[in-house]
Amino acid sequence: MRRAFTLVELLVVIAIIGILVALLLPAVQAAREAARRTKCKNQLKNIALAMQNHVDTYGVFPTAGATWGEPIECYSQGGNPFGPQKQGLSWAFQILPFIEEGSLHSIGDNTALLGGTVPLYNCPSRRPPTAYEAQRLRDGPEGDTVTAYLMDYASAQPGTTLNASTGSPLVDAKRDGDNGTRMRSLFWSLSLPGGGTGSRPPDNGVYDGVIVRSPWRMTSPASLSGCGSTPSQGVVAANVASPTRFAKITDGSSKTMVIGEKYVDATLYEGNDPSDDRGWLDGWDTDTVRLTATQPYPDSATGASAPPVITHSGNVYRESFLFGSAHPGAFHAAFADGAVHGISYDVDLYVFNSLGTRNGTAVEETIDLTGVQ
Repeated sequence: MRRAFTLVELLVVIAIIGILVALLLPAVQAAREAARRTKCKNQLKNIALAMQNHVDTYGVFPTAGATWGEPIECYSQGGNPFGPQKQGLSWAFQILPFIEEGSLHSIGDNTALLGGTVPLYNCPSRRPPTAYEAQRLRDGPEGDTVTAYLMDYASAQPGTTLNASTGSPLVDAKRDGDNGTRMRSLFWSLSLPGGGTGSRPPDNGVYDGVIVRSPWRMTSPASLSGCGSTPSQGVVAANVASPTRFAKITDGSSKTMVIGEKYVDATLYEGNDPSDDRGWLDGWDTDTVRLTATQPYPDSATGASAPPVITHSGNVYRESFLFGSAHPGAFHAAFADGAVHGISYDVDLYVFNSLGTRNGTAVEETIDLTGVQ
């Protein structure tokens, strides 16, 4: 007689193998996510170290730029980009020389610069470097687009108001029930005299994070497309924060958040979100700056657990001012001392907004690091 497997025995073996694979698959996926999460944390660590090197070179942290859609031609002269005081492009642009991207930093053409990829700026749990067709210039004609590479990290802008009696900034965290108008006011500035949210830095703006809005307001040329032919002219906005020195972080560098992962709706990783459409180059916009005055969310949140829906310029979309990530449980944040910590999605909102301020005396007395890992 010949020895052989019966069909039933073969099917049983296949079924057993299938069960084992099904049992192992979650463990394999968890191990992969752990590796991706570790890489993301290391990327934020490199960004934090670049911030320290920027301070060593310039004496101050980088600024977050002026506003969205500004070209490098308006913020450089003779091929040399302006420093943090006058730079209208993002903090991510300003630290390029300190992450071994000096050649990209020296590109004087805005179209070529927007098309530059920086793998360090994308969390591997979310997406690889991803291109999106963005509006070329803020004052450009409709449909005039250019390729921009999307960004997964943002600097922290706290929601604060000034105490009229002491002049000290106090936490003004706003809960999810607030409408989009209030959130935009906290984001762009608490004072927007005569200008829309896209205007360049106004006078009396309140920016109490480590990475402040660039205080330089370009006044000419009148059109962004005219930059490059003649040197830009401008003024320093009145009564606004200057670039931050370590001495100005009175809350303590180990208790002050600088950069964190930002929330992106998991269905919009390819772009097509007004808060995630112009990439890492964009100055003072939700592409590269987010609020600590509203609760962070995971990208995967859906249904009743999803961020509140707001209306802006007639478009309904998910709240655009949030921190968050593609990771379960918590997102990563880099602090002013260079350390990187995980912050829980259910962190107390007052505590979270306190982490975003650099100089709040009321914050310093009450801060509790519950939810920070």
